Amino acid sequence: MRSRMSVKPIIVLFAGLWAFILTGCSDEDHEELVVGNEPSVTANSHPWQTQNRVAKDVATILGTLTKEYEGWTESDSIRIYTLQSMKYNTYRLTDGAGTSVGSFTRIRGTYDYENAKELFALTSCSYLYSFSATLDGKAMIAVDIPDSYDVQEVGAAAGCSRRPVPYWGMATFGSNGSLTATLRGLTALMRIDSSLLPEGTKALVLTTHSYCILSDDMLAGGSGEPLSGMFDTQLGEDAVLTGNPIFVNRDTLRVNIGTKAVSAEHRYLYIPIISPSYSCLHVIAVTGDYRYPYTWDGTLLKTFNAATFKTNTITDVEWIDTGINLPRI
Repeated sequence: MRSRMSVKPIIVLFAGLWAFILTGCSDEDHEELVVGNEPSVTANSHPWQTQNRVAKDVATILGTLTKEYEGWTESDSIRIYTLQSMKYNTYRLTDGAGTSVGSFTRIRGTYDYENAKELFALTSCSYLYSFSATLDGKAMIAVDIPDSYDVQEVGAAAGCSRRPVPYWGMATFGSNGSLTATLRGLTALMRIDSSLLPEGTKALVLTTHSYCILSDDMLAGGSGEPLSGMFDTQLGEDAVLTGNPIFVNRDTLRVNIGTKAVSAEHRYLYIPIISPSYSCLHVIAVTGDYRYPYTWDGTLLKTFNAATFKTNTITDVEWIDTGINLPRI
């Protein structure tokens, strides 16, 4: 009698435990299997419990420039950085040259951004000095604007534009899983049509120096506002590059053209303008250099007095070519 009475609690306990196993499973235990973009229904799931889970496409990105008159060039590329990893991916333009919307395909990197909180897209730049985090966990970049560019670094064909300083934007995954980013500039740009330069021009020089001599004539003095050097900014809304106090900034910026005619591929020169305002900014077509600093032969193309340059805009330099080129005697 005692042994018969002891069996019943065991049977009841086993039955209760089995019921708990069957009914206590969460929805996560019946998670659907995703192949591509289509979920399959498991034996224990219900149609109203399944959800479409779109696979993220990290192999491509759609990049849009904020200004319609700017166009991608065939050699353009975009890098995507995060604060959670030192890894980054590089994407090369595959479609959309000459337009403001371009398709880019990954050519370097295997990072899948799985644990990344924010994706920072920057157009590739040879002079990007660093991408780092601030003490409060914000993204910061430093960019070196050299005092001398080659024409290939700033020149673009008609319908395209060049970005010697990175454009940037936040990259996100759309509802279809594709990666997109809208990019804007961190400086203003000055655009010059090289085909209209005076004959014999071998370089363009921008200067804000307090005194300059051009073909024996003294130019009006500037206030030495920076045109080149090291600049940084915290990436965020309305980010603008500002001078880094640790480094020395310079009051000139030169584009070397050479003695040969500029090719159609690099006809339009895009020169970064870092400061929001200048008391006096000279743009000079140089035909001759001398051993003395701030002394050239050539033509004064334009002087900007008390001028402002808004970030993420392009300013065309227009002048009247008289055909007169004054040499230094």
